[in-house]
Amino acid sequence: MTIDFQGAIKAYNNALQSAQAAANGQPATLQSPEDSAFAGLVKDAIGKAIGSVHQGEEASKGNLAGTVDLQSMIAAVTDAELTVQTVVAIRDKVISAYEDIIRMPI
Repeated sequence: MTIDFQGAIKAYNNALQSAQAAANGQPATLQSPEDSAFAGLVKDAIGKAIGSVHQGEEASKGNLAGTVDLQSMIAAVTDAELTVQTVVAIRDKVISAYEDIIRMPI
């Protein structure tokens, strides 16, 4: 099995740029014309995670303004919290896998 590290690094960098663009309120787009399925998957997952956190923030603001009821706000904030915990767990697993790969003898 051949592992294309260059492609993996390019996909990660593209996903990171998409996440940063989405966090700034810009449309998230991949820059490479040869988008892989993995890059698309990462882009979609990051976009959904960021959207969930934004919904939680908007629900909190709405509750403070009196336009959103308490139950809806709690549900949105809980969903955002669960999303952040999931992203952190996945990040930890990816870092652990990377460290295991680096420790492998050549």
